[in-house]
Formats: sequence, C-alpha cells, structure tokens
Amino acid sequence: MSANENRIHKPTPRHLRQAAEAGIFPFSQDLAVASTIVVGGLILAWYSDTLLLEMIAAFKSFYSVGLKDPATGNQLLLEVPWLIAKLVAPVCLTIFFTAVAISWLQSPKVLRQEWIATSVSNWKPGQKLFDLFSPMTPGRLLFQLCRIGVISGLALLGYQKIVEQISASAISPTRVPFGDYFVPVSTTLVQISFALILFAVVDKVYRHWQWRNSMQMTPEELRREQREVQGDPRIRKRRKSAHLQLIKNTSATPPAAKEILDGSSQ
Repeated sequence: MSANENRIHKPTPRHLRQAAEAGIFPFSQDLAVASTIVVGGLILAWYSDTLLLEMIAAFKSFYSVGLKDPATGNQLLLEVPWLIAKLVAPVCLTIFFTAVAISWLQSPKVLRQEWIATSVSNWKPGQKLFDLFSPMTPGRLLFQLCRIGVISGLALLGYQKIVEQISASAISPTRVPFGDYFVPVSTTLVQISFALILFAVVDKVYRHWQWRNSMQMTPEELRREQREVQGDPRIRKRRKSAHLQLIKNTSATPPAAKEILDGSSQ
C-alpha cells in the first residue's frame, strides 16, 4: 500500500452536506464568530474595572455641573457625544457579545439534545456529572478543572477587593460613596460571566474539532462509499469498453449499404 493510500481522507461533500443540514458542521463563519467572541470577551473582561470607573466618573461629572451657567451648558453639550460613547459603548458591546455567544452556543441541534432533555425520565444528572468529570477522559477532566479554577480565582479576587473596600471604609470615618462598592462587585460579575462564556465557546470549538476527526474516513471506507455511489470500478470499466466497442461497430458502414450507395450515385 502506497503512502498516498495510508493518509486519512477528509470528509466527502455528501457527509459535509448531511452534517450541515443537521446543524453540526463547523462552518468557517462559526470559527470567525468564536474568535470574535473570545477576543471581545477577553478585552471587556480585562478592562471591565476601568470601564466601570469611567462610567461612574462620567455620571458624577454629568450630575455635578451647574446648568445655570451658559458656558457650562455649552461645554456640556459639546461633551455629550463623548459622554454617550463612554457610557453606552461598553454596555452595548457587553450585551452584543453576550447575545451572540448565547445564540451561537445554542445553535447546533446536538448540544440542545445533549443538555436539555425532552422529558424528566431522560434527565440523568448523575450520568451528566460523571461524563463531565470522568477519569476515563483526562483531557476533558483537565478542562473542567481549569474552568472551575479560573472561575473560583475570579470570585476569590473579587471577594478580596470587596473585603479590602469594607475594611478601608471601616477605618475612615468619612462616608464611602456607592461607586466604591459598585465597581468591585460589578467587575467580578462581569469577569465571571465572560469566563463562563469563553470556556463554553472553547468547549464548542473542541466538540466541532472532535466531530470533524470522527467524520474522516479510512481508505477502505472511501473505496466502499465510492463503490456504493458509483458502482464497482471493474464493472464500470467493462461497461465502458463494451459501450466504446458498440459505438465503433455502429459507426462503421456495412459493405452492402456501401454498394447500394455507390450504384445510386452512378
């Protein structure tokens, strides 16, 4: 067997078309959406603390100005577009990435059938828990442990920030503004939410990659499928040769017909 026959063949167009109709084939735009969600989610989660501080500062500056002064009013009107951009853009981006991630994660039929049971009798939480943390699949177990570790670490960091803020407010007798408590709590919730979404996106991409590897055929399976679709190549070869011979025989002019044609021409 040659080296060309030893290689693993890619899925055939028929398999890919059937998988696309079933909603389980990873299109190229799916990978683009996944990369967009991952990059956007990481950026928003990384800068969530700064974005929330900017929003609170914008709110404070908006409500602290005196509108009776015409100069202040004109300056405020000039700063309105930038104020809207600082307030609305992070919120819109967060809502957009969350909506796209949720709709994309719920799109394939296979995941809906796996995770949302049709009846109570089919719902087996013990089996689901064993599948998630099974020692028989060490890669899957490591992925779940990394997910739990990252989410627990984010929650612990948020809790430490809140405790530090509470201890600082207890030491200082002055009144602590609401924004000092709002920022660490909101930042922790945003980071945990995006961590869950990002791990779900990575999980789905890995499932697509697993499915594509399972759809690859060996040379024997490829030959069997070609035989089922196109027939036995030896039979096709005999039919082709017989067809060519028939064309050759019918294209030749018989001798009797040639004599008749020669006599009529005279």
